[in-house]
Amino acid sequence: MGITGRLLDVESWLTLVSESWRSLDDSEYRELVRDWIVRFRPLIRGGQYVLAGHRAIAALEEHLPAEVVLFSGARIEEIGNLGGACAAAYRAERLGALDAALLRHRELIACAPDLSWTCLFSHETGSFFQELLSGDLAS
Repeated sequence: MGITGRLLDVESWLTLVSESWRSLDDSEYRELVRDWIVRFRPLIRGGQYVLAGHRAIAALEEHLPAEVVLFSGARIEEIGNLGGACAAAYRAERLGALDAALLRHRELIACAPDLSWTCLFSHETGSFFQELLSGDLAS
């Protein structure tokens, strides 16, 4: 039995707003979460949010349509994201629109496949967007 589950409401939304999408397998999920934590957790713990709330959503929307990775299951206590209902991850091609309410409800984390930016969603505290500067990418 694997560690990743399915979020049927997220899958239905992805079908409507992306060119295509697929679930990440357990190995891909573990690697994604590990790499994301190494890259972003120090910035989050340091309170280095670039944008929050509606400005965070607008910053993410500026990247659309784009290839976007969405995942849950990683607890980010600093912003009140408790990890969502289960460990799940998706890679969407040409994601064209956001459903911020769904993303917050499911406590998803969105990021670029190369981890150059991320947007965290929490049903408790809203949305936080972090885009890495070239110097940050080395870490």
